[in-house]
Amino acid sequence: MRMFFVLIIWGLIAGTESSTLTSELEMEANAILNSGWWNTSDAKYNISNRCIWGQISCNNAGSIIKINIDGLYSEEMGNNFATLNLSSFHNLERLVIKHVGLQGTIPKEIDLLPKLTHLDLSSNFLVGEMPPSLGSLIQLKHLDLSLNNIRGVIPSSLGNLTQLKHFDLSQNYFEEVPRLIKNLRQLEYLDISFNYIEGSIPFELGFLKNLTTLILSNNRFKDEIPSSLGNLTQLEYLYISNNMIEGSIPFELGFTRKLKTLDLSLNRLNGNLPISITNLTQLEYIYISDNFLTGSFPSNLGQLSNLQFLSLHNNSFNGTFPISFNNLTQLESLDISDNFLTGCLPISLRNFARLDTLNISHNLLLCTLHSNLFPFTNYGAFVDLSHNLISGEIPSTIGYFQQLLLNNNNLTGTIPQSICNVSYVDVSYNYLRGPIPFCIDPYAVIGNKDVCNNSSCDQIYFPSYPISKNKFYFQPCSPGFQPCPPPKKSNKANHHVAIFVPILIVLILSFSSLICFKLWNNSMKKKNGNTTTTKNGDVFCIWTYDGKIAYDDIIRATEDFDMRYCIGTGAYGSVYKAQLPCGKVVALKKLHGYEAEVPAFDESFRNEVKILSEIRHRHIVKLYGFCLHKRIMFLIYQYMEKGSLFSVLYDDVEAMELNWRKRVNIVKGVASALSYLHHECTTPIVHRDVSSGNIL
Repeated sequence: MRMFFVLIIWGLIAGTESSTLTSELEMEANAILNSGWWNTSDAKYNISNRCIWGQISCNNAGSIIKINIDGLYSEEMGNNFATLNLSSFHNLERLVIKHVGLQGTIPKEIDLLPKLTHLDLSSNFLVGEMPPSLGSLIQLKHLDLSLNNIRGVIPSSLGNLTQLKHFDLSQNYFEEVPRLIKNLRQLEYLDISFNYIEGSIPFELGFLKNLTTLILSNNRFKDEIPSSLGNLTQLEYLYISNNMIEGSIPFELGFTRKLKTLDLSLNRLNGNLPISITNLTQLEYIYISDNFLTGSFPSNLGQLSNLQFLSLHNNSFNGTFPISFNNLTQLESLDISDNFLTGCLPISLRNFARLDTLNISHNLLLCTLHSNLFPFTNYGAFVDLSHNLISGEIPSTIGYFQQLLLNNNNLTGTIPQSICNVSYVDVSYNYLRGPIPFCIDPYAVIGNKDVCNNSSCDQIYFPSYPISKNKFYFQPCSPGFQPCPPPKKSNKANHHVAIFVPILIVLILSFSSLICFKLWNNSMKKKNGNTTTTKNGDVFCIWTYDGKIAYDDIIRATEDFDMRYCIGTGAYGSVYKAQLPCGKVVALKKLHGYEAEVPAFDESFRNEVKILSEIRHRHIVKLYGFCLHKRIMFLIYQYMEKGSLFSVLYDDVEAMELNWRKRVNIVKGVASALSYLHHECTTPIVHRDVSSGNIL
């Protein structure tokens, strides 16, 4: 009798639990149906199969425990958060709704999800304030509300989230950080950048000893960096850039021995660079540019042997250049321009195999450039030593790299022929003398009154520029000097092979209107017409150039534009690869000929040439010349061997090799080129066709 009674009670309990579970499942189903977020009339979203939709996961009982909607992999919905009845999902552990244009405010009923451990509502259009009820989700470990329009004060109730490890509120309109943030002792990642937070950086951040990433950039923080940040011994990434921080860099930062990235740029920091920073031997990136730092560099800064990027430009550092910099062999970028550095440059670029950028311009460097400074090969490297007080001669041994700026110094002597190994050179406004190497752009030597040319003509014409804009008068060199030697017949590679594409990508100017430079067909003669000189068809020689010879060379190199040499086609013509007799490899863009039959085309063409002749930028591909004729029109471009960004992205292997750092550099290079076209050209230029196919 007793056993029978127990069985009845057990049956009643089981029946009640089954009924409760059924009721909960029905509530979840109704919440999904009523939300309108899913097209349940589509067989794909049959409500009875909701656990296998892909965006929803359930436990063994069929109750929903995960909702994961990511607009990067599905269509943007643009729904209002309020239409989803959160009170129906008692077992929900993970709620991810991002990149879907979610609107409205975060419902205060969010606290009805007591089992929630992961909440990600990033990259939406949420507005209003953060509800204090979020502080009731005490199981929460991951909270991401970044890239929304949420404003106001971060509620102090969030101090209850003691299990939180990842906290991202970046790119919103928050104004204040609560002091109770110190309670989040499990926090490993904190990002509150790109907000409107004012006042001092909370001293209480020093209690978060598990932090590995702290991002406070682009706010309105002022006062000093709290010394308590030195307690964050697990910290690897610290970003406090673009604020209004004052005072000195705290010595205690030297205790964060695991730090890999330090970004304090664009603030109002003053004082010296603390010597304790040299204890951070794991550092890979240092950005402390655009501040008011003074004094000299720590002499042992070279012990940061893992350093890849060092940016200290636009400060007031003085003193000499530490010889210990030679130990920074992993450097990819060194920028200490716009300071007051004096003395000599005691480094050799041969120590820096990975170097892409060396910028020490706008300082007070003295002494001479020693012979081991430039013998290195990095086809994408950019070296800027301009606007200093460097004297002596240019070293005779120069390796292969992209750009060398030595203008506005006190250099003397002759220009070495090895300077032709560099893709772009500027040695203007020095005290150089003697013959100008054939590879030099005339603009790059102006301001050197004692340089000379070997042409019998009274002007030097550079074929990449309109003749009317390019009459340079240089005194003739002594008789017998041959500045443009005849092309070598050997097929072996010489010093003037095509430069490989640099990491910072070059932007092609593929304008909708046809623009190019003319290969002149007339030999240069003296005004009296009775003196002749030896001519050649080398379009890279600026003295004895003959357009007719160059035209014949191009026709022979492409076998009259045979399709075997075609490497691409587009709306305005086809592109051919050609190796000229001098060994230089160029890209020839053969244009459609029907535009030349329009009477107004010739004048329009030349007007655009005049404008583009003034373009000089390292991320805009170089045009060497053009031919304009009713029968044929083509342009001569710098040849970029690795092709377009489009071809790289659509090749699985090459796309994997194009890591995020390189992709960011691509964006920077394109932005720099477009900014130049829009804001620095005398006549602003709009590209109108920026695409991955036009980025080489």
